[in-house]
Amino acid sequence: MTALHIAAQMGNIAVVKLLLERFAVDINFKDRDGLTPLLWAVLKGHEAVVQLLLEQATIEVNSKDKRGRTPLWWSARYGNGAVAKLLLNQVAIEVNSEDKHGRTPLWWSARNGYEAVVNLLLERVDVNVNSKDKYGLTPLSWAILKGHQAVVELLLKRVAADTNSKDNSDQTLLSLAKLKGKEAVVELLLKRVAVEVNSEDKYDRTPLSCAAEDGHEAVVELLLEQVGIDVNSKDGAAAYLQTPLLWAAQMGQEAVLELLLANEGIELNSKDYYGRTPLSWAAKNGHEAVVKMLHEQVGIDMNYKDNTGRTPLSWAAGMGHEAVVRLLLTVSPDSNDIDKDGRTPLSWAAEKGHEAVVKLLLEQPSINVNSKDIAGQTLLMKAAMNGHKGVVKLLLAMDGIDVNSGNCGETPLVQAAEYRHKAVVELLLDQVGVDVNRQGGDGRTALLWAAENGDKAVVELLLAKDGINTELTDYNRFTPLSKAAEKGHKEVVELLLERSDVDVNSKSGWYDQTPLSEAAENGNVEVVKLLLAKHGVEPDSKDNKDRTPLWWAAEKGQEAVVKLLLAKAGINPESRDKDFHWTPLSIAAQNGHREVVTLLLATDGVDPDSKDKKDWTPLMWAADQGNVDTVELLLHWNGVNPNSEDGSGQTPLLLAKNKRFWAVVELLRATGHVNADSEDD
Repeated sequence: MTALHIAAQMGNIAVVKLLLERFAVDINFKDRDGLTPLLWAVLKGHEAVVQLLLEQATIEVNSKDKRGRTPLWWSARYGNGAVAKLLLNQVAIEVNSEDKHGRTPLWWSARNGYEAVVNLLLERVDVNVNSKDKYGLTPLSWAILKGHQAVVELLLKRVAADTNSKDNSDQTLLSLAKLKGKEAVVELLLKRVAVEVNSEDKYDRTPLSCAAEDGHEAVVELLLEQVGIDVNSKDGAAAYLQTPLLWAAQMGQEAVLELLLANEGIELNSKDYYGRTPLSWAAKNGHEAVVKMLHEQVGIDMNYKDNTGRTPLSWAAGMGHEAVVRLLLTVSPDSNDIDKDGRTPLSWAAEKGHEAVVKLLLEQPSINVNSKDIAGQTLLMKAAMNGHKGVVKLLLAMDGIDVNSGNCGETPLVQAAEYRHKAVVELLLDQVGVDVNRQGGDGRTALLWAAENGDKAVVELLLAKDGINTELTDYNRFTPLSKAAEKGHKEVVELLLERSDVDVNSKSGWYDQTPLSEAAENGNVEVVKLLLAKHGVEPDSKDNKDRTPLWWAAEKGQEAVVKLLLAKAGINPESRDKDFHWTPLSIAAQNGHREVVTLLLATDGVDPDSKDKKDWTPLMWAADQGNVDTVELLLHWNGVNPNSEDGSGQTPLLLAKNKRFWAVVELLRATGHVNADSEDD
């Protein structure tokens, strides 16, 4: 920055004059931001300095800074009319100079509402009133968006002003005006003969469509007065084919709706992309006044079904709009009417828990309280599964209600238990004839669901019911006890073990595991303790692959459970599975459960070098799997042969080498007892 820059920036005209007269200064020199002394003077609004600089013969009046901004651009940007006038008097001035975003002096002055500067610029015949920025917006577009009515009027006086200009979103000036609800601006635009009142944006929406949605009553009124206005224009598919009437009804714009309904030719039952009518939308959104206005119209279809088969009553009921439901019921729509999913308005209200609406619908003559949807679910099921106690109570009070109705065995009671709704379970259990043992689609009863969920309160309620069958299984043959044991629900297991009709050794699942086996596999220590303390439990029971609870606990690395089982009399620590003849030690070594291996090695009767069906020992398995800690443990245990071979002559060392487990290889070599021949590949 030079001395001249600083003087111009500070507005020190005496210094500027001195520098110009006595020194050979470069008056067009640019600082690091590309600003000349003239640009600085304009930017700071120092009119006298600007005038002095403009008198210099070599002055560059259109010099641009690094962002393409000229002195005229800066004066327009900040609305400095006096400076702008000085610049516009220059013969060489470029009135339409653009910055890097395509914004001209007129663009900035119009956007900011600087009426005086706009006036000055419009006096130039060469000014471009339709220049566009990177968004496709003109000076007139911005004046409309910002609500600068006086500037809009000035710009519209220019014959060349394009009133149908579209921005990058295909919005016209009229569309922009409706966005702001500027009725005065809309009125100005509509006075232009060439304005297209039905112009569409990129979503095929007209100004009337947008104004109706936003509730700009005055703008709608102005637009409706225009010759050729399309009151039934449809938006594009991306905007769901809505008409102005659909928008007004959907948004609850009562005043706009009244204006539209007064037009001849308005399509009362126009349909959008979803097949919904204005009445459907008003009912869905709970606009009672709009619903009333529409139902008073001759030709309105009160029972029209949308693409899903739902009526206005169905939507109002499903959304819980009591007043709208009451209004629609007065014009006698069919309250049992079903949609494409086989659901009635009452079904939707029951599922959503809208008590007041359910009550209204239940008062209707011939209402079907046992209707089923296409999935076979009843109203009572939907209310029960969602825990709507009040709705369940209303339905249970109805004559003829079927408390056991459902699909594939699923009943309200099964659903309530599955979703842990104690209050609903309680209500249903009080009903005469309720089937407490009904099995659902996968064979699970209410008790099995409650046991699996660990829902102690519901389990207690069900166990207190006469006739409850505690041994019914699902399709995988799980009992309530086996499921509770598997999931580790101690309190539920305690409740079930108090019953004399519960088989503590029942076999379930794919492998015929007992509750103890399930609890052991999953490491449910407290449940294992309860079961081991129960008289008659088989601690060494075998599944269909001959795997015992100890075997399962060893396989999963459940150290605490292994310890409990090994302390129990009657446990065989050397039991083998049917398919591979793996012992608990073998499977624990295979899976690298070092602590379990330690416990088993310390148990009397455990063979540390036992061989399975492949003639592999626990050490061979640990070496093959690269379980370094387990290998180290076994190598230090008496009775473990580091050179044991299978039928193919493979040793622990060869197995480790083949898998490139070099840490295991080094451990084996370090013992000094490895047979040298086993080093051969």
